Amino acid sequence: MGTNLVESGAGITPRVSPSRDNLVASKRNLNALTGLRFLAAVNVVFYHFVRPTLPSWTYPLSNIVGAGYVSVSLFFLLSGFILSFSYLETSGKMRGISWNFYVSRFARIYPAYLIAFLLAAPSNILTSLHVNQLGVAIGKLLTGAFVVLTLQQSWTPWTAWYWNFPAWSISVEAFFYLVFPWIGPRLTRLRPAWCISTACGLWLLSLCAPMTLYLFRGTTGAPGLNDHLQMAVEFNPLLRLPEFLIGILLGRAYKLGLFPQLSSSIFSNLSATSVMAILAFCPFIPHPLLANGLLIPLFAILIYSLAAGKGLLAYGLSRPTMILLGEASYGLYILQIPIALVLRLPPPHNSLRTFAIYFVVLISTAILSWRFVESPLRICIRRWFSTGKNMNRHSPDAKDSSWLDPAPLNPLKEIE
Repeated sequence: MGTNLVESGAGITPRVSPSRDNLVASKRNLNALTGLRFLAAVNVVFYHFVRPTLPSWTYPLSNIVGAGYVSVSLFFLLSGFILSFSYLETSGKMRGISWNFYVSRFARIYPAYLIAFLLAAPSNILTSLHVNQLGVAIGKLLTGAFVVLTLQQSWTPWTAWYWNFPAWSISVEAFFYLVFPWIGPRLTRLRPAWCISTACGLWLLSLCAPMTLYLFRGTTGAPGLNDHLQMAVEFNPLLRLPEFLIGILLGRAYKLGLFPQLSSSIFSNLSATSVMAILAFCPFIPHPLLANGLLIPLFAILIYSLAAGKGLLAYGLSRPTMILLGEASYGLYILQIPIALVLRLPPPHNSLRTFAIYFVVLISTAILSWRFVESPLRICIRRWFSTGKNMNRHSPDAKDSSWLDPAPLNPLKEIE
C-alpha cells in the first residue's frame, strides 16, 4: 500500500493511495469479520441458554460459555472499526451526508428489532397482567413499549432488560450511531502517532467505572435485576462509548496501514488463543471488568489481523457458509429470547436436546429473517428515505450486509 504525506490542520497525515489489487483484497478479507460476528453471537446465545447443561468436568468450556457476555464488547469494537473503515475518508471527512447514514443504520437494525419486539409482546403482556393490577399493567406496558421501541432502554437500569433483554446492546449501538457523524471525523483527524496513545487512554477510561465498582463494592458476579448500580455501569451508553471509539481509531489505523506487522496470521492465532485461555482458566476476573472491555487490546489485535485475511483462521471465517451465518447473526442475536418465548423454552435450558432443537429453529429463523424480511425492507427504507443523487453508487453502505455495522465498501466502485 503506497502512501504520501500531506499537510493538515492536525499535522502531517498519511494519505493512502491503495492499488486496485489491495482494494480487492480489502473487500475480500473483511469477510472474516462477518464470520467472526457469527461466532460472537453464538457465544452470547450459549451464555444465556447452555450454562446449566454443561457438566462440571468440562470446566474450561463451561468457563468460556459463562463469559459469553464479553462478545458484546467485541461487537462494540467491531462496530466502530467497520463504521470508520466504511464511512470515513483518510482525511477525516464523512462519506455522504449524515441523514443517509442514519437512514442506513435504521434500515439495518430496526426491521429485525421490530419483529423481535412483536414476537416477545404476548409473553410480556401476559406476565404484566398476571403480576400487576390492570391499570398498573397497562401503564407499565405502554411506558416500557415506548422506551424499547425508541431504543432508549439502556439509559436506565430499570428498563435495560425490559421486553427483550439482549436488546439493551442495540440501544447502546443506537447512541453510537447518533454521535458517529460528529465524533468519528474528529477522531480520525488525530495525528496517526496519537492513535495508539488515545486508544490506550480510552481503554483505561472504560475500566474506571467497573474497577471502582469492584474496589468499593467487591462486585465480581453478573448483575441481578436489583443490582441497579452494576447494571448502570455495564449498560449505560456513555460508559460503553470508549469501546466504540477505540474501534473507530482501529479502523483508521487499518486504513492507513499503521501496523503492518499485525497483518500476520500469527497475531490472529495468538490473540484468539489468548482470549480463550483467559476466559477458560481465569474465571476469577470480576464480571464488570470483562463486560466493560478488559479484553479490548486482544480483540483489537484479532480484528486487525483477521481484516488482513491471512492464515487458516481468516480462511475458515471467510467461507460462504460462515458468511451466510454472519449475515444472519443480527437476527440470531436479537431473536434469541423472542423465539424461546414463542417455543415456550425460556432460558436457561436444562437439556442439551432441548437446546439443540431450539438452536436449529433459531438459526433457521434468523436466516429466513435476513433473506426475506431484513434485506428487502432495508432496500425499501433506503430507497424511500435516503436523499441525494446517485446514492446507490456512492454511498458506502450501498451493499450493506452486516448487522451492527455496514458491509465493507465495494472498492472497485471507488476507482472505476
